[in-house]
Amino acid sequence: MNDHVLYSVSVDYAEKKRYADDTFGHGTHVTGILAAVGNNGKGIAGLIGDAPIDILPIKVLDRYGVGGDFEIAKGVKYALDHGASVINLSLAGQGETEVLKAIIEEAVKRGVHVVAAAGNSHMATTNVYPASYPGVITVAAINRQQAPLSISNYGWEVDVSAPGDFLWSTYISGYRTMRGTSMATPHVSALLAVLRATYSEEDALQLRKRLWKTAKDVHWRGYDMYTGYGMIQWQQALALSAPLGIDWLNLQPGQPIEKNRTYILALSSPFVGKQGHLFVNGKLVCSFNVDREMMSFRLFDLAQQQGDIAVVITDDQKRVVASDVRLVPIRMTSFSDVNRTHWAYDAITQAKQRGMIRGYPDGTFRPHVSLTRRQSIIMLYRLLSWEAPSVLRSPFSDVPLTSTDALAVVTAAEKGVVKGSGGRARLDEPLTRGQLALLLTRALQLDNEPIRSVYPFQDVKQQDVWKAVQLLAERGIVAKAPYFHPNERVTRAEMCAIMVRVSTLIRQYSTKSA
Repeated sequence: MNDHVLYSVSVDYAEKKRYADDTFGHGTHVTGILAAVGNNGKGIAGLIGDAPIDILPIKVLDRYGVGGDFEIAKGVKYALDHGASVINLSLAGQGETEVLKAIIEEAVKRGVHVVAAAGNSHMATTNVYPASYPGVITVAAINRQQAPLSISNYGWEVDVSAPGDFLWSTYISGYRTMRGTSMATPHVSALLAVLRATYSEEDALQLRKRLWKTAKDVHWRGYDMYTGYGMIQWQQALALSAPLGIDWLNLQPGQPIEKNRTYILALSSPFVGKQGHLFVNGKLVCSFNVDREMMSFRLFDLAQQQGDIAVVITDDQKRVVASDVRLVPIRMTSFSDVNRTHWAYDAITQAKQRGMIRGYPDGTFRPHVSLTRRQSIIMLYRLLSWEAPSVLRSPFSDVPLTSTDALAVVTAAEKGVVKGSGGRARLDEPLTRGQLALLLTRALQLDNEPIRSVYPFQDVKQQDVWKAVQLLAERGIVAKAPYFHPNERVTRAEMCAIMVRVSTLIRQYSTKSA
């Protein structure tokens, strides 16, 4: 090891020795991943490199890798008392205890990152600790193919994942390979430590959000219980602009709301004194004063359902100063009424893969049913990943904030995508092809683009619709046919086909820009 390791102030709570001498090997392996000496012609180089980071060794497991929560709790307290900003817990066991829960809660309140292994029993993390304590950053392991490691635990407690398959590192007598979530955990601890050293002005919530926002999807689309938000990415996390400090400590996107559970919302100190607004499926269910940095909610009492959950923070003028929007991830199950012979099967499948559609609770998609204005807005909202609006106020008399999908509609209205009629949005009316053309050109910000090619849409008489159709045809979003049929209703299947083309266009543009 190099000079990062502060051996002289180490402590041993497992075997009561003067210093933390590793007699098991596990701790040495984990520490090597963090801080092994580089450029010495042998072994590996630790992840923290030459960053100004010190490691305080604290021994809480004995020569057999066994230890109790009392010893672990004393170790966490020792770390807190000595100014640790990241606590790596490459250990896992079943059952919670008040002594360990209390000290970890104290660490989280102080803004200290507690990073814990998910465990290696290929079982649910529900009763695995310290991974399941609120605020702990729980790490799953992935293999060299970036797939979940076969032994890694899984569950709603998992936050992110990192390499953990046969990693070469320091050992008591030289080097050896080990595998598991214990090896994945120091990858996350190292990144957080480097982020902390690089962005000392950011608080713990902002730094952990850097991990969530830049993680690479390596399993299901979006958050999943096997890899969390995905595999951590160092360069992306370091390059990200400062994220907002607002995060749920024990609630993940798509996690079912439990009846008797308390959920903890953490907010950075600048938001104290502001107004908070909780939305479920776009519907305002609760407004509250932000009077402290950690607030508790009984979500089932407010919503009694699973769904998209958004928290919006506003000032006294209803201007939005922060938001956290969590969309339920899409699960890749097929629709019972869309088989492979359906003309739009590929488009509907791709639309689901890209997170635009979910179908109905009974497992159907109903491809031939007319699309409503509400459904078109929601699909655009998901496709374009719109954030909360800048002002939390509805311009439509028929869309109060307490109505379903209001948040998406207000956002779309602020962006000029939805204009309504007579002060009403008329969300449940069917959408015509002409109306869809207008929505798409506004959403894609094509309104002011020049028309370079003119196509003979003989049945489009309304000027703004004609221009919209021309712009969309030029980009391959609608067919270059003699007739557009602007007054016909759009079916749900047709919308999928169009939205997949829009999604492809956006990806192509992003690739060229990059």
